[in-house]
Parts: sequence; C-alpha cells; structure tokens
Amino acid sequence: IKLCNNHNTCIVLRRRRNHCPMYHPRIKFIITIAVVVIIIGATFILTKNRCHARDQRTDETGCGALRSIESMIFGEDTTDTDTDTETERAEGDTDVNFDLEEVAALEKEAETMTYTLLNELFKLNRREGDDEQSPLSLLHVGDILSSCVALQLDVHGDILKHISHSIQHEHAYEYGHKISMSYTVSDIARILWSLQRLHIKDQTENIAALVQKFIDLLKIDTSNTIATTSDPKHLTMILRSVILLSSDTAIILDVFDAVSPILLDRSFLSRCNEFEVSSFIWFLAKAHIYDKELVYSLTDRMREQDIVSKCLPSSASRFLWSFTALVENNEEDLVIKEVLFETFQALGGVMLSSQLTHAEISSTMWAMAKASYSLDMCIFDHLAQTLGQDTMLERANTRQISQALWSCGKMIAWENPLRTKNNGGSGGSSGEMIKFPPYIDSGRKFASYLVTSKLNQMSPKDIAQSCWALGHLRINDSKIIYPLARTAAIFAQRDAFNSQEIANIVWGLSKTYFRDEWLVRTLTRQLRRPAVKEQCTPQEASNILYALGIMDLRDEATFNCMNDVIMTHLSDATAQTIANSFWAHDRVQIQPPQQLLDRWLRERLDVVDLYLDNEKQFHVIE
Repeated sequence: IKLCNNHNTCIVLRRRRNHCPMYHPRIKFIITIAVVVIIIGATFILTKNRCHARDQRTDETGCGALRSIESMIFGEDTTDTDTDTETERAEGDTDVNFDLEEVAALEKEAETMTYTLLNELFKLNRREGDDEQSPLSLLHVGDILSSCVALQLDVHGDILKHISHSIQHEHAYEYGHKISMSYTVSDIARILWSLQRLHIKDQTENIAALVQKFIDLLKIDTSNTIATTSDPKHLTMILRSVILLSSDTAIILDVFDAVSPILLDRSFLSRCNEFEVSSFIWFLAKAHIYDKELVYSLTDRMREQDIVSKCLPSSASRFLWSFTALVENNEEDLVIKEVLFETFQALGGVMLSSQLTHAEISSTMWAMAKASYSLDMCIFDHLAQTLGQDTMLERANTRQISQALWSCGKMIAWENPLRTKNNGGSGGSSGEMIKFPPYIDSGRKFASYLVTSKLNQMSPKDIAQSCWALGHLRINDSKIIYPLARTAAIFAQRDAFNSQEIANIVWGLSKTYFRDEWLVRTLTRQLRRPAVKEQCTPQEASNILYALGIMDLRDEATFNCMNDVIMTHLSDATAQTIANSFWAHDRVQIQPPQQLLDRWLRERLDVVDLYLDNEKQFHVIE
C-alpha cells in the first residue's frame, strides 16, 4: 500500500486512465496491487542469484542488501535486453549468503501468490453485465509478463488466454481528427522480450499483433520522434525477439521495412552502443536480408572509436559472425570484402581477451575461416588454444566444438596452397621443414573430445563437417576416424544425409587413409536414392569419384550414378571436375562412358567428330 501511494505511481495511473477508457476505476487498485506483489516476488529470485554459500546466516548486511535489491526493482528499469549468457557484477556489490531452503520456501510462496492474484485479477476484470474479458493495457501486460520472467513461471491456460486477448485488442482511440495509441514502443518491446524469455510456443498471432501495433506507431509518428528520441534498446529488444520467436517471413520483412529508415538515420545510430549495433546486423544475418546500404552504415558505426574502445568480445563476435554470413552468402563484390577485412582488423584485438566464452570463440573462428581472413593468424591461434582448454570444452556444446573443428580445417585448406607456393612447391628450401600452425593440434583436440564425450550428441551436419576437417588437417588417428565413420554409416542407413554431406564425409575419409570398404559403400549407396541424386552437383560427384579413386574402391554402381549427374549438369562442370572424374576412372580401371567424353569435348572444348580408330580423324572448330 505504501508503494501504491507513491507519488510517481499515482501519476502513471492517472495518465494511463485518461488514455484507456477500458481501464475500469473499480479494478485499478487490484491491478496495481497485483503488479506490485508480483514484482516483490522477483526480489527473492534476484536475491537467490546473488547467493554463494549455504551456511551463513542473514545478518544486518544481508538485510541491507535485500533493501537495496527492492530499491533497485522499484526505482530502476531492470529489463535485460541481451539474450546471450553474459554476467556483469556491479561494483561495490556485497557478497551475501542466505539459507537456500528459506529462499526456496519464499520462492514457492511467491509463485502461489502470483497465480492466485492473476486468477483473481482476470476474474474481476470483466465488463459489467457481460462475461467477456475486458482487456488490460499493454503496459500492464508487460508488467505481468516481466514479473513471470523474473519468477520463472509457466504462463499457460486462462492466464495466457487473457493475455493474448489483451495483446490482440485494438488499443487505439480517436480524439478529434487524431488517432492516439494507449501504448508505447517500450510496452511492445517488453512484451516481446518476455514472450521470448518464457519460451511460449505458438504465439504467431500475438507476435503479428504486436508487430502491427509497432508499425502503426511508426505510421502516426509524422514528426519522426521515435527515431530521434526513442531508446535504442527498445528497438533492439523488438528485433531480437521477433527473429527468435517467429519464422514467418512476412512478419520479419514487415518489421525490417518498418525499422530500416530508423537504422539508416545517423542521429539514431550515434546513440547506439556496440551491443545494439551488433544486434541490428545479427537480425539481418538471421533473417537472410542483405541490404548493402544498411550494412555499410552499421559497419561504419561499429568501427568508430567510441565503440571500438568499449567493445566487449560478445558484441565483436556477434558483429563479425553476422557480417561474414551476409557477405559470404550474398556478395562477390571485392569492395565489400575489403570492408569486411578492415572490420576484422578493427575488432580483432578485442578477441585477444582472456575473458571469452565458448560461443564467442566458436563464432569468431567460423567467421575468420569462412572469410579466409589470415592476416592476423595469432588471433585465430589464440582462439583455438583457448577453446581447447579442458574447462572450456566441458562448457561448450557439440555444435560449437564441431564448428571450431571445421574452422581449423577451412583455415588450413586456405593456408596450405599459399605455404606450398611460398616454399617453391616443396617442403622447404635446403631441407628446411615446414612449421605447421598451432591450431592443427587444437583441431586434433576438438576431434578427440567430440569422439570421446559428444559422439552420441553429434548431428549429421556435425559428422560431415568433422570428417571434412579431418581430411584437410590430415589427422588419421584411427581412434578418431573409425567412431566418426561408424556413426556416419548409421546416419546414412537412416537417410539422414544430403548429397553435400555424403561427399564431404567420403572425401574426408579418403584423405585420412581410411579403407573400410563396407562403411564407404554404405555411404555411397545413399547417393543412388532419387532424392539425393537429384540434389547432387557435378562438383560433389567429382569429389566422390576422386575419393573412391584414392581409396582404390571399384564401386561401379556409384561411378555410373555420378557420371549421370555430371552429364546432366555438364554446363556447370569445370575442367578440373572432368579431369578428376577421368583420373578416378583410370585409377580403379573403369572405362569412362564415351558419352561423357564426347559431350565434354563438344560442349566445353568445341571439339566434334572425334574418332579413336586407326585413322584418328579430327575435326576442330576454331
């Protein structure tokens, strides 16, 4: 009650009542009490997160810390906009220890009280003489959902039904010739953020309604006040939540069309920090939206000194990953790739930090390898060695480790030709041995850990990328290779691979001196399935034939199948593709089809009327 009588709270209630005719005075007090009590429950969760021991009593220092937490909750906006696992400890915090059993009991009481008050709230919040639910304002929906996030409550049933009803209500009122909205960008951002944190499924209608309300706000904002005065963190929350909650392309494109003018506004970007800028380009990468002008604008802002000097590894990693994904998938322009390299140079130093997470390391390694950025290999070596630590591997998930292994294989595939060229095509001058990069040992450690600790968790993509990387790294340890190959055979029998993954696995195994014919035939047999054969490219077919040639495996059915693929897509085949195919035929002593040779000579070399009889007559088109 003391909190409800707070002067600022009363001002907010009066302001909201003037703009919300559906806000019934009779239930104003109950709504306020409900929200306040729910937030009080969050106090105990925040207190629990600060506990570090079990046995010390709650002394005067503990009570003072509890009062500080309450003050923080009611006096500040505690909404967290970052979905990454980042922990920041405020300076001056006092380590306080509470009885965890008491905390658990208080948590249970808060949960029971919350559900009871919410049920009473929705029961009373009905229009007089009608069973229909009167919608809450979006401000109160945001308060309720944010509190549920703090208390880690499961929102379902009638509670979710009433909240959905309030979200999808119009909330727009006409005053004279003007349309007024009873909500703000902040309200929409808090609701979307809460829905994402609560992991509520099947929320397409609610997300679409919130996105439309956001677009409506922008439409009536004729003075462009949102771009010039709004808090960038609210826009960040909206974009991140939409891309994490929805796979609906229409919704994502609607959001992008609405926010792109704001993101191009220099005055708006100048107020954004590194987390917000990196989140904007991350949204573009996840949505597969390549807007060159916007990418340039975000990159220019990210490389400004005020951001670089304060940039955290998480933001640098997020930006580099996103920029690389956009450029490598959509652009062949050398100018934008030069900008990408300049961005690596500007942000690379941040990644030399000793305070890195496994997610940051894996993403940055992938970005450097994908972009073939080898100007600062000391950074790549540092990242690989840091991730290779036992404690780091234990915290990383399977995808992150296999992605790091793939990055090592991609980087050595890029470096080897350069190293050979620089050494005159030999192993070195005057008997000098080539010094192999340190990340090869890290790659071996990644592979060994995957096989010994994560094999049952590896996906078909993880298996394919790992085998491909081992082939490039020339790691032929049977304790690593055979478990991966056997797992690959099991996946193949379940039809879990696509043509590219099978090609990568077979090629990688061939480079590690793998010679188990049954396992290889189990893999190649899947290529003859119509669905897989149809998606196979000439490059993949050539790689498979080349691998079979290296392993000296005479698999005529697979050779015939891959020849059909090459002839069907001959216009896409390169001279190297054809040459590798013919070499493989010769190696296993299988006669290449005459039609393949004829079509290649006719369509690729403009040679016709080639006769291989005794007269050897040739007719060449100049």
